[in-house]
Amino acid sequence: MSILGKEVPFSDVRKEIKLLSASDDSRTHASMMNLAVFTEDASKLETMYEQVSELTRNHTCRALSIVLDRDAPEQEMTSWVSAHCNMTNGKKTVCCEHLSFLLKGFVRGRLRNTVFSLINSDLPLVFWWQGELSDVFEPHLYTLIDRFIFDSAEWSNPASGYKSLLEAAHEVQRRFVIQDLAWTRSYTYRMAFATMFDNALALDELPKVTETYIEVKDGQETTGLLTLAWLATQAEWTLKGGSAGSYEFISKEGQPLIAHLKSGGHADISELGIVSPNAKFVLKTDETNMIQQIVETENGTQEHIVNKAIQDKIALVEDQLSRGGKNALLRKTIPLFMELLSVA
Repeated sequence: MSILGKEVPFSDVRKEIKLLSASDDSRTHASMMNLAVFTEDASKLETMYEQVSELTRNHTCRALSIVLDRDAPEQEMTSWVSAHCNMTNGKKTVCCEHLSFLLKGFVRGRLRNTVFSLINSDLPLVFWWQGELSDVFEPHLYTLIDRFIFDSAEWSNPASGYKSLLEAAHEVQRRFVIQDLAWTRSYTYRMAFATMFDNALALDELPKVTETYIEVKDGQETTGLLTLAWLATQAEWTLKGGSAGSYEFISKEGQPLIAHLKSGGHADISELGIVSPNAKFVLKTDETNMIQQIVETENGTQEHIVNKAIQDKIALVEDQLSRGGKNALLRKTIPLFMELLSVA
């Protein structure tokens, strides 16, 4: 038996699930959702299995790991069945079924017609898409999905990817919540930044801002743009132009300001700051991933450690699964984010 569990023909998967459930009276099989993890990178099947194993520690589900190797010369499907069990007093208690699939060759509709015939139809489907968004993302797939988790930082063309997602969300409407891990990365920073403006003195400086800047790790430019879009949306700034990495805004009071996005930092968001004539408000991530608030005024400098940034991808997914919601703030931010992406 491999790390993926017991290999069985696809036609026997349901039978194997029943045998698995009946094989140990101490187990209780529980599910609050279907969790599907998908990639077109054939090298990641075992990695995905380990990721799902971590997620099932706190989230009971029927899990499916799916790899599509669309470049394989022949069509073939390999299936494995296993379970992840939590332990109490040395005994297996709650277990989650885990089905793994390697699909070789590309035939449109195989996900819906084969693999997704095995989900629990009365439970929501959370779908974690890993890698570039491709033409596999089509109506026969996304109409099945309740929550779509993805990482736009992995995409070579985030504007095109978001356009496809928004079209899908408009078509489905009744559900289909989008959850971008690039957005989730900014959560602790957004919360820490907002708390700096809880007092009236700091709030008075916001309309006077002349400059803002964000420094991110290489490869996290999309995270930086989403953070900038959030800040500008909440502050009601209007984008007037600029070039990649430098953006010109007008505040709602008519004040011109400039925003800079820099890469090369040591953390997903290494630094986030805004500057006014009388003050500077900064978040910095230290080498232990703790976020530090720094407020500089004519009366001196105040520094506080406020929270730890979420850097690990599994922790980001855990955060999304735990908080749920409809991501209304992300939806509110997307229009300006799309504008920023269009700036040459």
